[in-house]
Amino acid sequence: MMRRYAKLSSGADVRRFPRHDNVDFRRIITRRSSILPLSVVTADNGYDSEENHVLVREPLHGFSIIPTRYEEVPIWKTFGRYRKQMKCGYYKLLYSQRNKNEIIVSVIKR
Repeated sequence: MMRRYAKLSSGADVRRFPRHDNVDFRRIITRRSSILPLSVVTADNGYDSEENHVLVREPLHGFSIIPTRYEEVPIWKTFGRYRKQMKCGYYKLLYSQRNKNEIIVSVIKR
């Protein structure tokens, strides 16, 4: 019997000065996808932009789970097809897998 295991791959960028996360998203994701094809990309709401969703879903053929930044804004006022999908809901169990990456980053920072 063949066992199935979850595979966690992580993309990271280390810098010594504060900068907005969206600046590096494109570079990290495209480099990562050139090594191994993407299936699911999870990111926190700091990466919330329609451009990031489009990058992951259309040219890279992955599935992005990036929650919207402002939960109180109604769906009809939210810009972008994929951001509206995130507003309607997403698979929380799959998104919670991002916590494993957060633990790794926390250990490295310590």
